[in-house]
Amino acid sequence: MYKAAVNIKLSPDYWEALMANPDSDRQAAVSKTMESVGGKLHFFGFTHGKWDALIAGEAPSEEAFMSALIKAWMAGMIQDIETIPCIDQKTVVAAMSMATQADYKKSHRVVRLTCGVLRTEEEDVKNNASSVSRLVSRASSSRSTITLPNLSIIRLRMD
Repeated sequence: MYKAAVNIKLSPDYWEALMANPDSDRQAAVSKTMESVGGKLHFFGFTHGKWDALIAGEAPSEEAFMSALIKAWMAGMIQDIETIPCIDQKTVVAAMSMATQADYKKSHRVVRLTCGVLRTEEEDVKNNASSVSRLVSRASSSRSTITLPNLSIIRLRMD
């Protein structure tokens, strides 16, 4: 089952409809919509701040969950949403176990290189690119500034 919480910015049309019929049970309506796609509503409520409402629920798939939101959006009731997938502990623990088998090696240093070329003759660029490669491979300080012929200052930052 796909589980998510959704922050919702309601449209002016929603608020007008709610003012016209304040006794309307919005939680029941949202629950019925979720059930129509095979899902279940766990929470519906209004909030203060950037978002107007919050729902939490589950559905057989992400597509099914989103279809319920799309239906309300297309009816003009929703202005904006932020969907937050809810991942249970069992899934996170399984992912951590699988991560030990993943083939990934962290490099010891990350090099960021920026340079401004003053002359762009092809041979100069090739020669300077080769020089920069040699300097980068031999760099040992955490921050260096290097000047090469036909190039402006090259700033080398090692993290």
